[in-house]
Amino acid sequence: MRRRQLLEAWIASTVAVGCGGAPVAEPAAPVSSAPAAPERPRDAAKIAVDLVGGKVNALIFVDRVRVHPVGPRLISLGPARALLSGTSVDPLRDLERVFVTAPSTSDRKAIMFAEHKLDEARIQQAMMDLVKKSDPPGAVVPEAPYPTVRVSRRGRAGLVSFVPPNFVVALPEDMMASLPAFASTGGLPGPEGVEAARFSAIDPSTTLRGRGVPEIPASISAVQGVATLRQDGGISVDAMGPSASPAQAVDDAAYLTDAFERATTVTLGFVKIRVIQPIRFVPRDANVETHVDMSQSEIEQLLGLAESFGG
Repeated sequence: MRRRQLLEAWIASTVAVGCGGAPVAEPAAPVSSAPAAPERPRDAAKIAVDLVGGKVNALIFVDRVRVHPVGPRLISLGPARALLSGTSVDPLRDLERVFVTAPSTSDRKAIMFAEHKLDEARIQQAMMDLVKKSDPPGAVVPEAPYPTVRVSRRGRAGLVSFVPPNFVVALPEDMMASLPAFASTGGLPGPEGVEAARFSAIDPSTTLRGRGVPEIPASISAVQGVATLRQDGGISVDAMGPSASPAQAVDDAAYLTDAFERATTVTLGFVKIRVIQPIRFVPRDANVETHVDMSQSEIEQLLGLAESFGG
């Protein structure tokens, strides 16, 4: 949420003093010359990446996703929903931006930072909800620098901390001493254009490795991309990754096109069912790029496939 700075001007009124002479104007009230407090840097994403050594990152602008037809499904796959399901907090309604970072998609050492719209009463209720839904039951952490609860899920313990003025941080239990690093942040950066999400990965051949994920060549050193929500209910995705050389980019583009073809096609006996339209990767100088337009029905099918792999 953007901060508004209110400039107050004091206007002195003139007062006529009748003492047998001409009216006299009172002097104007002094105007403060103190400089406005500087806006806090929106560096929460960088802080989180530095703390956890994050190589896989995703930033979601929930305020844009919530009005989209597939918004609820998109959020349902994210860590915010997994963390807050069963509580009084609705990620789609109560969060504005969410950032997640981890050393890899399979690493349990991850940090989630989000901007929320909860008042004090709802924060307290959310903390109690988190304690109750934890398995085993969680607990308030009185020694933490901010309102914090310890929660467990699937044998993994972590902390959820509500950092003033409107942030919530989820991080591993052994990282409580790192919470003050967020004390001076102004939150997450805003969008650079019309995108609803940004994502990136370093060393994607290893950090993005997982069941159902197409293998990425080691010659591609990084990946970055944006997702844009369309008015017709679809999504457009643009992604780019630098390869080792222009010649290698040609090979990598062909390899990735084939790998994604296999990953998005389901074979039932002798019949192949394509989940979405073919995804083509193209070389451009020493980079590999792709642009994908997906309809709402294709997104639903792809999310269903992702949920089956994640289960």
